Amino acid sequence: MRLRKWTTGLAVGLFGWLLLASNQPVSAAQEHIDFEVEKVKSNRQVDQENRFFDLGIEPGKKETIQVLVHNFSDKNIKVHSEIDNSLTQQGGGIIYRPTKDGIIKETSHTLMDVAKVHRADRVITLGPNEVKKVSATITMPSEQTKGMIYGAWHFIEYGQKETDNHSNVSGSYAYNMGIVLRGKPYEIYPELKYQGVNPTVRNGHPALGIQLNNTKPMAIKNAKVKAVVYKNGFFKDKRVYETDSVDVAPNSQWTVPISWAFDRLKPGRYNISISVKGNSYWNQLPMSWHFRKKITINQQQADKINQASVKKPVNKWAYVATASGVLMMVSFWFVYRVLKLTRGL
Repeated sequence: MRLRKWTTGLAVGLFGWLLLASNQPVSAAQEHIDFEVEKVKSNRQVDQENRFFDLGIEPGKKETIQVLVHNFSDKNIKVHSEIDNSLTQQGGGIIYRPTKDGIIKETSHTLMDVAKVHRADRVITLGPNEVKKVSATITMPSEQTKGMIYGAWHFIEYGQKETDNHSNVSGSYAYNMGIVLRGKPYEIYPELKYQGVNPTVRNGHPALGIQLNNTKPMAIKNAKVKAVVYKNGFFKDKRVYETDSVDVAPNSQWTVPISWAFDRLKPGRYNISISVKGNSYWNQLPMSWHFRKKITINQQQADKINQASVKKPVNKWAYVATASGVLMMVSFWFVYRVLKLTRGL
């Protein structure tokens, strides 16, 4: 009986060890938010319901806009502020950056061209629970401006390492206050145009980037995208990219990526089909665009992309799991043999 209890305990112990070995600890970090930004009411605001600046300013006129920056922490903080242009990120979605990269040449004016933060308000120092009013000046172009000029007033507090508890974690908290300047006429429609397809590397994987341009100064809202790529040949290689509820900035380049994941990009001829359905920002009217194209990827392009991509990782845990399974089977067989021998005694 003692031998039977000992062998049963060994089997249960081995099984429990295998379960524990398959679980990995998960860590979490807390985000610390020290400030918030509140829009000060402007007489040029077109729609007072909007929490962002939605301004109608006459050509050649100047307007000063203001926000309140609240420090609701119990420490001194330093917040940096600047004007950013609106861009469309890969796959869709509007982001704000202090650059003109990604804005197409047809654009005559960007928000960074016409809006400037007052010099004294580019770095804002706030004491505990202090509130400060900061300003920026907008100078509308004297010539006719159609559609919208769009971007954001960007605020960021750069993170500091928390040395008190010996933590190496640091982070930055940022806030964007959107700014829309309405041109005359404002009521124009966005327009997507196909620009081409380029082999690229996305997130370390081979991909084809389908470039579309929104050539008009009007944003697209809630776009639904479906892109399909077929490789010609006996064994057709089909890749699909789908997303929805994405926005497209006015006058911006937009790359729709189709990933090959850990597969290699092969040379050959490809058929591409892409459809975009969204709404015009100014009146929410549904709009749609469809493009069908054929491209050729040569061997040199494919090799360059494949060499720059990450290789499929070896799953070492698969070997551990296999070895553990073998060990479990051996242990159960050992227990079975011992129990059988014990009964024979």
